Amino acid sequence: MLAPSVSAASSDLDGEQTDADSVTDIEFEFHGFAFDPSEQSYSPGDEFIFPSIIETSNLSDPLGKYHLYCAPHGTSETKDGETVGIALFYADSLDADSWTEYAGNPIIDPSDFDASHISSPHAIYTDEYDKTLLYWHGSNDTTHWSFCPDGTGVNFDYGGVAVDTSMYDGSSESSYARVYEYAIPNRDNSYTMFFMDNQSGTRHIRLATSHDGKDWTVDSEPVITPQSQHDGNVSGPFFFRYDGGYYLAFHASSGNMHVAEVGENLDRADYLGEFTVPSENDRDDRVSTPFLLRDDAGTPYMYYTTGDRLDARIASRRLTDSDDAESLNLFDPST
Repeated sequence: MLAPSVSAASSDLDGEQTDADSVTDIEFEFHGFAFDPSEQSYSPGDEFIFPSIIETSNLSDPLGKYHLYCAPHGTSETKDGETVGIALFYADSLDADSWTEYAGNPIIDPSDFDASHISSPHAIYTDEYDKTLLYWHGSNDTTHWSFCPDGTGVNFDYGGVAVDTSMYDGSSESSYARVYEYAIPNRDNSYTMFFMDNQSGTRHIRLATSHDGKDWTVDSEPVITPQSQHDGNVSGPFFFRYDGGYYLAFHASSGNMHVAEVGENLDRADYLGEFTVPSENDRDDRVSTPFLLRDDAGTPYMYYTTGDRLDARIASRRLTDSDDAESLNLFDPST
């Protein structure tokens, strides 16, 4: 299914960089931390990961212009007997210090399910249902979906299992999913999911497709398989377009984010190199779980996780280069 990997150093006949590998030259500048985990009322383990943000103009009664969904990721009881579930923060801008904790966290609690923990939320607003859908894993072998029955983006009812390890061979995990309203050419789907598997300790990124965002079919082969530069594992996929190409950004055991061109049909895996590396402001020389969106002025932001497992926090960067910003085309989770 997948084309052979290629190196990041690709050029045309004149020695100039091609459009395909210019995506590795995008530079986001550090903007700050979203919030201090230790200062939140709900903070089992004092760490948060896997940001997902929607712009809420389609919601009738949101908390703010933006909702940020995230989670800790620890054991079932990491601090003061609290369980690890989905948390919500809200803001009226994407400034790093603008986020307010929702007083009712966690909005999804594993005590309501047979799960050791719940984590990696990904939210989208769908015109089809006029509702916010939320995907999350718990425990590691299953990704579930929930839906918001009202216009708050806060209250969620359980929908069901999206993908789990029984739907394909050889994996012990089906987690860290992101979902896009993207119809793959020549395939009968409306929604596309990328998620992480675990094949005997090696983690890949897989593809699943759906007509309705609820019932999913998992492809038999991974989209992204770790290469030597990834140090064994890949996870945290983010799908976007740049200058006409289709790409997945993801993090790896290397501590860096990497990028691969996957093509419009998602039938390629051209490994282009590093997408983002830790800056002096990041924690523990590790950056992961990228999530990109634009503000009202069109400025792209990247929210992401930085820090070691169980000691991480959410940070943001801004893309200030106007040419790169113009070439970047995002699947909007709010429209």
